Amino acid sequence: MDSATVYADDFTAGQRIPLGCRFVSEEEIVEFARTWDPFPFHLDRDAAAKSEFGGLVASGLHVLAILQVLEYEAVLHRTAMVAGLGFDEMRLLAPTYAGDTLTGSMVIRTVRMRADGRAVVTWQGLLDRGDTRVLSMEGAAMIRQRPTFPEVPDDAGRPE
Repeated sequence: MDSATVYADDFTAGQRIPLGCRFVSEEEIVEFARTWDPFPFHLDRDAAAKSEFGGLVASGLHVLAILQVLEYEAVLHRTAMVAGLGFDEMRLLAPTYAGDTLTGSMVIRTVRMRADGRAVVTWQGLLDRGDTRVLSMEGAAMIRQRPTFPEVPDDAGRPE
């Protein structure tokens, strides 16, 4: 996709959108956990080493936030977004450890056009650590359809 505004019409079912990568540092894991998910296996290296995980792991909420920012940076920041409609079936499939690099992708599921010039777009959001999937979720958003007539700038026709 180029850098122009992305409308609902630009998405097609089955389309895969690469989202890029994000390195997850120990500092980031601890900072997020202090505020949002203060379990010892997110905060304390020694406690985490003794846990089922065997090391410091990112909160699932943190991993979801990473997917959100990758989606935003790759495509959503230029989408004719009306509103997010929610997430369904979020699954944490494997832990994310300090030092991991996560790679994201979106797979468009459906584009349901509406008569009011908007559409409901659904997608599967995915995060992988190498060959291991760490997160999967279903997202939905209301996105504007491409305008029928070209948009006119606010200052069009005004004397200079």
